[in-house]
Formats: sequence, C-alpha cells, structure tokens
Amino acid sequence: MTSSPPGEASGNNLERAVELARAVAALRRQRLHQVPGQLRALAALPPQEVARALAAASECSDAERVLAAQTLSLVRTLAALPPGEAARARAAASARTDAEGVIAAKAIAGITTLPYPLDEVAVKTKDRSTTLPTSLEVAAVKTIYLMQDLAVLPTWIATRAVILLGAAAFAAADALAAFDALAARSDAIFAVECWVPAGRQVEWVGVSDYDETRLAGARTYVRACSKVKGALFNYAWGDEALSSAVGTGSAE
Repeated sequence: MTSSPPGEASGNNLERAVELARAVAALRRQRLHQVPGQLRALAALPPQEVARALAAASECSDAERVLAAQTLSLVRTLAALPPGEAARARAAASARTDAEGVIAAKAIAGITTLPYPLDEVAVKTKDRSTTLPTSLEVAAVKTIYLMQDLAVLPTWIATRAVILLGAAAFAAADALAAFDALAARSDAIFAVECWVPAGRQVEWVGVSDYDETRLAGARTYVRACSKVKGALFNYAWGDEALSSAVGTGSAE
C-alpha cells in the first residue's frame, strides 16, 4: 500500500474540510443539531464501519448521518497526523481566502492543535450509570459547531478568529463586529466568556451575566474585559426565541 506525498495529502484533507464546511453551511440549524447524536453512535464504530455507514447514508440521502460520518473521518485523519504533516496541513489551508476555505482552515487548525490525544475508548461515570463522550467525539462535535459559528459571520471576521481548544475566540473589536453581524441576522448573544491564551491551553477569566438586553450586555462585558492583557472572547449565540445557552459556542 502506498501513501500520498505530503503535499497531496494536505490538499486532500483541505478539500475534505472545504466540502464539510459547505455541508454545514447548507444544513438548516434545526437539522444540524441532530448531528451530535449521530456522531455519538458512529464514534463507537471502527473506521471501516464508519465508511460503510457513510456510503449507506449517502445512498438514502441522510444528510445528518453523512455529515456526522464525514466529520468523524476527517477528525480521525487530521488528529493522527505527525506534527510536521499537521503543520503542513495548516499552512496549506491558511492560503485559502474564500468563505468555505477560511472555515476549513480554522477547523483544520482546531483539530491539529488540540492539547490532548483523541481517545476512542468510552469511559463510564463513577456510578457506571452513563458513558462519558470520548475525546474523539467531543472534538468532532466541536468541529461541527466551530464551522457553524464561522459560517454565519462575514468572511473577514471569520478569518480573524483565533482557534483555542477547538473553538473560536476573538479579540475585543472582532467580537463586537461578530455581535453586530449576528444581530443583523436576528440572532442573540446568550453568554460571553473571556479567555487568555496559554500555549495550546486557555486561562479562563470569567463569563458574562445573563442580561435581558442580550446584545448590550454582551458588548458591555467585552469592553470591560478588553483591559485584560491578551483577552479573547468566545460566545454562545442562537435564535432570539431561545432563553438559555447550552455551554459555549453555538447555543443548541
């Protein structure tokens, strides 16, 4: 069995990531939220079974399952790259300036700079009542939501995103611009977290209080925390009708 030359392999991974970015942007938000459940089921399967599941889902036009299988396959591939090849993949992706290419580049950066290995072994909670998601599954879900977070922003803002722990964070001015872009879509900001990069890790500074004025409260929090040296901002967003955020990143 022969392997592809490094440059060709980087290009193939980039095109796979671009295809994934297009699929995420095309899928309605309500349907996109069904993908994590599909991911969890597929993450328990060996790679060859995931490939078969992808083929079957493609035949019956199951968009959510196709997206889940493609994401899982891409994350597995990129996470397994040696450091040198991972760096080449990031460099090749960073040259893209089109919308899907920028999103793909950020996703590749997120997957290849995670500060921990991706474990595929399921772990039970202490009382053995539930099974915790594997780090592979978590990384795949983060990749989906990272792409969604960036797909709703103007490309110039998405380009300026800093990827930390697989999620997008922005400098103060860029975060405020992102808020304005979301407000123009009638989306709401539910919470904002302030991070300071620490290598591939982050130091958590704080999180905004829930504010009825939503956008005004988010902007006030960013301005206040922008005095922190190196501050970057991650936020939870979603439809204005939603009353609470689920974690950070996109609200479910």
